[in-house]
Amino acid sequence: MKKNPIYLLLIFCITLGGQALISEEIKNAPVRNYFSAAATLWGILPYSSDSVQIQSEIECIKKTVDQDMISYSFLVNKNTKINIIARRHTLIETIDQLHRPTLALDGIKEWEVMSYDYYDTALNSISFLQLLDFPIQEGKKFQIVTRHIQDDLFCVENQSSGKKREFRLSQKSGLYQIRDITRDEKLVFQASLDSSASCMIIDVYHVGNYTAYFFPDGGVRGLVIYKDGKASFAKEWSEKGKLSGERDLIKDPIDYSKIKIIK
Repeated sequence: MKKNPIYLLLIFCITLGGQALISEEIKNAPVRNYFSAAATLWGILPYSSDSVQIQSEIECIKKTVDQDMISYSFLVNKNTKINIIARRHTLIETIDQLHRPTLALDGIKEWEVMSYDYYDTALNSISFLQLLDFPIQEGKKFQIVTRHIQDDLFCVENQSSGKKREFRLSQKSGLYQIRDITRDEKLVFQASLDSSASCMIIDVYHVGNYTAYFFPDGGVRGLVIYKDGKASFAKEWSEKGKLSGERDLIKDPIDYSKIKIIK
């Protein structure tokens, strides 16, 4: 599998001398199912086996607010009910009987706090609720179109807003890529996932803001910050949260002519 070019940037930004990311294959079905359902409503929305578009209606039939938690009940195509409990309006804690993955980090406290925050932000961005129009009120209906583009590539789109999510999902490992695209075909968010990692998320890319890379247990491995659309700063941490490298890419830019990619 080809590496994410942004991750290659991080590798070349920092003198590492560390080990490459290696993770054991683990049984992770509940977490895989959470991501597939929470990000795409896979198994709930209908997806055609060919390129034909299928239109669905999602209606919010009940909404309950309890401090910082919101419970939604949605009716899909008038016959399938799903219950979602969300935090921060869109971060899905549970979708029916599936629960969000939890991290158990053991490292430097400041790094742990940062990792939990970036991971929760990633879950929030991955949430299917991001595709809906806000505020979501009882009785509100959404027209959603799904399409099988080719092979393992699918698309789900909010017809009124034009918000579109393309994703790749394999039968063996489940969801492994998400790309959010605007009506005018601009990429705004991308995430890569790996079913062998307990946290599932490999990296998230918020266009124009930052790219975060995660260890298999969910701790932040690397971070690239963007300024004016360009990578401006990079950091990397050990699995225990010790800062292992950083580079100011404005003051110390990369000479790409000296970089050799070994295929």
